Amino acid sequence: MMKKTLILVFLLLLGGGTMASASSPAIKRYEDSDRPVIASRGSWSIGGNAAFFAHSNSNYNFSALEGVNSVGFRISASPQVCWYFRNNLGAGLKAAYGRNMLSIGNANASVGNISLGLKDYNTVREDVSATAFLRYFIPVGDSRRISFHVDAGLQCRTGRAKKSEEHTGAVRGSWLSRWNAALVLDPGITVFLGNRTALWASVGFVEISRNSRSEIHNQVSEGTIGSFSASLLPDLTGLNIGIDFYPGRK
Repeated sequence: MMKKTLILVFLLLLGGGTMASASSPAIKRYEDSDRPVIASRGSWSIGGNAAFFAHSNSNYNFSALEGVNSVGFRISASPQVCWYFRNNLGAGLKAAYGRNMLSIGNANASVGNISLGLKDYNTVREDVSATAFLRYFIPVGDSRRISFHVDAGLQCRTGRAKKSEEHTGAVRGSWLSRWNAALVLDPGITVFLGNRTALWASVGFVEISRNSRSEIHNQVSEGTIGSFSASLLPDLTGLNIGIDFYPGRK
């Protein structure tokens, strides 16, 4: 009798435990996969931005400036590609090229009894840079259309410039070369116009850089400058707007 009672109690306990396990939901740990996926693992994107600006002044007067005759332009292009090795996290490469030209035929500035003038002043500057970066998307709520993103990377830049003027009646000129290495952090926002096309905007927020510059003046004297800088504030003058394409995005 005692043996049958023990077997019955065991069967009741086993049945109750099975029912409890079936009725109790399993505890599920938090996973990043529960968040909206902006760019899935194995996908990639390509895009960038480009800009062109030109101006021409003829006998232009503004404030202390008088009789300004000048022409100039700026052109820039920055392609980029990114491959996503995890959901919302990718590694990429950016390249950039920029060229500025300014030619002032004549310009005068007067402040009180002080007068300054430029005649036949010309400057040309070129810059080339490459940036290896990591990009992380931070979705806004449950949306797959709007997301914040952060780019963190290492940037290397080199450039050269030439300046010349004839204000004193003799041609004088300087030839400048420089390079820059920096750690950069650029936050921004991405808005998908369709499933595979996105418009983005970003601004420089953190830059820690090492700079070097050398200059030759009139092919006679030479000088060098080295500097270290750190910027931890948003650079609103460095606002970038571009477009990216995600060929494999669904």
